[in-house]
This record gives sequence, structure tokens and C-alpha cells, in this order.
Amino acid sequence: MQSPTYLHDLLVSTIFTEGLDGDMSLWALGFSAMWIKGADLDSLARTFHLDLATRTPCHLSEILDHAIDDQSRWVAEVNGWIGIVPAHCPGEFPRSVSEGGRQALGLSMDINYNAYFDYARDGRTVVSFDPLSPEN
Repeated sequence: MQSPTYLHDLLVSTIFTEGLDGDMSLWALGFSAMWIKGADLDSLARTFHLDLATRTPCHLSEILDHAIDDQSRWVAEVNGWIGIVPAHCPGEFPRSVSEGGRQALGLSMDINYNAYFDYARDGRTVVSFDPLSPEN
């Protein structure tokens, strides 16, 4: 049985592994990420427009600084999950990425305090809500 904090631990292990500037927050930057389990990078490259031939190691902060200008993406693999930042993730996208036995988890927030959390498995949305108002 997985720990009740499994998804939080996954987020921490793939995204928050280095400090951002003390005054910055993900709200100020806008943020989107997706984690996919059950796929490999080659199969996701076309969906996420990844050029696997030009991959270079970098820190997440470098992608957050440059993604708007050059469409860079940060990719990490942890325990069978592939994390991609930035990754358009609200709505139907996580559902479609999860088709074929995959799982997809998407989290996004923008500078206007719109936030989305979506989890889909095998082509079906399991849960979708605003993480700022999870009771709604």
C-alpha cells in the first residue's frame, strides 16, 4: 500500500528539489506540470513537443526563467513517473494522455490565481478540482 503522501512526495521529488528566489512564488511565475506513469520519453516526445536529441542537464529554475521565451521543458523521471514542466494540463489533456493504461496527474496555476488539479487513469478522469477550493 502506498503512503498517503505519495503524490505530494512525487511532487517534491521532481519539482521542489531546489530553492527558488525567496521573494518569488509559483503564483507570480505561473506554473504548470504534468506527471505521467506508464509511458516512456520516446512515446511522450511527440505529445509534448520534446526534442530528445538536444536534452541537457539543468536546474528547474533555468527552465522557469527561459520557458516563456524558448519553449524549454524540464523533464525528470522518478519511480516510473515522468514529470514535465511546463506542461499544459487542465481539462481533457490529462485524460487523453492517460489512455492506454497510463496515469496522468496535472497541476497548473496562473498569475490570476486560477488553479487546476487533474488526475486521470486509463483514459478516464478520476478527479478534477481547484486546489484553492477543493471542497467545490
